[in-house]
Amino acid sequence: MRTLNPMSGFTLLELAIVLTILALFSAGGLPLAAKLHQIQSRQQIEQTLNQGIEALIGFAANHPLDSGRGAWLPCPAIYVNGAEGGRNPDGSCVREEGYLPSRDLGLNPTNAIVHYRVDARFANRSSGIQLGGQGRLQICADPACAIRLGDNVGALLWVKGETSDPSGRDSRANDDGMDTATGQALPCNSGGPPFAPACVFVAHEARSDGAVGGAFQDQVRWMSSSLLMYQLIQTSRLP
Repeated sequence: MRTLNPMSGFTLLELAIVLTILALFSAGGLPLAAKLHQIQSRQQIEQTLNQGIEALIGFAANHPLDSGRGAWLPCPAIYVNGAEGGRNPDGSCVREEGYLPSRDLGLNPTNAIVHYRVDARFANRSSGIQLGGQGRLQICADPACAIRLGDNVGALLWVKGETSDPSGRDSRANDDGMDTATGQALPCNSGGPPFAPACVFVAHEARSDGAVGGAFQDQVRWMSSSLLMYQLIQTSRLP
């Protein structure tokens, strides 16, 4: 008759130890997995923003004024992944701030909510973009614009970070460009510094809670006016 070996298999104590070790490994892997997911998400958003800027430049190159020269940028969409917003009789946009008009740009819809702000003069379908034209939007490392990253910007895109502090100084600066009551973009001054708050958008590395200016995860990309002029010259839209 065959008898069982009392030494075979795991004892309850050994099983408990193994389960404890596995639990510790799993707990240690969760933060790492979350961090990797965050990095991947930010990379995808960066790609979306870059594609958006390229699409805007391409749009301008393919939309001349009635004279066949010059160019204009699309108006912001009212809805996410929507079509270009409406225009006034003089060719200006009804709204200068809203969402990226993905439908008009031929871009695939994304899960990211891409905000879009355009200088009124760059989007006017009647007067359009002129050689040497300068935008009035400013990209800075702080709301006071002590460190300026981009001057005379004609258009920009940004995605609000999931963990950005809505009451934080830096994150709030990217929401100051619109009148929440009317939905209209607030006016920008053409001179400066100092620049009107509605003209200033903040861009810098991601920061966590407790950082100066509050938690900040916004991702911002802007269109260089010089690059836009160059592309329009290359396509004979300017001068």
